[in-house]
Amino acid sequence: MDLSDNQARQDLLQHISGETRDGVVITEGLLGYLTDENVEALARDLHSDDSLKWWITDVTDPVLASWMRG
Repeated sequence: MDLSDNQARQDLLQHISGETRDGVVITEGLLGYLTDENVEALARDLHSDDSLKWWITDVTDPVLASWMRG
């Protein structure tokens, strides 16, 4: 799904939160393809959901992130 689509992302997270109490989100290799605004919105949505306890991601060098975005 397109995580930059705010409504679709929120609908997905709402569905997931109804299915778990101790969820983990893994976004390895993903965030570099999103805009800063999309990453911030995702982070806000994940933080606001009490059923999602952990977020595993990778750290990307700013130069590499810029290159990946084209």
